[in-house]
Parts: sequence; C-alpha cells; structure tokens
Amino acid sequence: MAVMRVLYELVNSFDESALLLLAATAVFGSYFVGQIVDRIMRQRGFGPTGNAILILAGIGAGLMISYQQLGPLRPSEANSVIAATAASSTLVLLVCGALKSFLLDVG
Repeated sequence: MAVMRVLYELVNSFDESALLLLAATAVFGSYFVGQIVDRIMRQRGFGPTGNAILILAGIGAGLMISYQQLGPLRPSEANSVIAATAASSTLVLLVCGALKSFLLDVG
C-alpha cells in the first residue's frame, strides 16, 4: 500500500498537462520499442501493441521492485531505477515469449 500512496502523491503533484505529457511519452515510447521488439521476435512476439503492453507492465513491475528495494525513489538513484525497469521489461517479454512458444508447441 505504500507504493500506491507514493504514486498517488506523485500523480497529484503533476498538473494536467504534465500528467498528459508523461502518459503520452510512456505510451509512445513503449509502442516504439514494441515495434523494434516485434521486428526482432517476429512470430514469437505479440505484435507491436502486445509488446508495448508487456513493456509497460514490465516498467510498472520494475518501479514497484525498485521502490521495495530502495525505498522512496530519489533522483540520485535514477540509474538503478532505469536498470531495474529495463531488466523487468526484458524479463516480462522473455517469459511471455517462452510461454507462448511452449503453448504453441504443445497445442
């Protein structure tokens, strides 16, 4: 619940335009990376939109793990947070891709 409180305080500190810009940047960035990942994974992937959704889920998981391990996020720990979100997004894509391959081979 502490994570939700921090996210609530963070979102409330933004005005509407900053929040909209943050959301648009996150969605556009994840879709762009999803396009690249789709070119790499081809048939094993989930398409650009599916990859983008998995990337956003991985970023959320990475932020939650960073908060649990490091406590309240500070700008001085930006490298650690970026590494955790990148690693968790990669892990989510790999696990879901492996699960998809396994289910297609079984079925």
